[in-house]
Amino acid sequence: MALSLRVMVKVVMPALVLLVTLNVLAAQAEYERVGFYPNVVFSCGALLRGDTIHMYYGAADRVIGLAAASCQDVLDAMEWL
Repeated sequence: MALSLRVMVKVVMPALVLLVTLNVLAAQAEYERVGFYPNVVFSCGALLRGDTIHMYYGAADRVIGLAAASCQDVLDAMEWL
């Protein structure tokens, strides 16, 4: 699974969201799509090491996965609201 996390950046005012990535944490693999709650993935925490974001995620309410992406890839995926 490619890293697929929904990232929102708050700039200047904490209540004002200016940038967002859309549809980036999505069930793709069979083990993410088949289970107690099918087609559901959810973040469980993230770790930043160097320029890489490592995100643990739950899938189908039965497994835990780990996805990784560079910070630059996440920034490149962002869109202005």
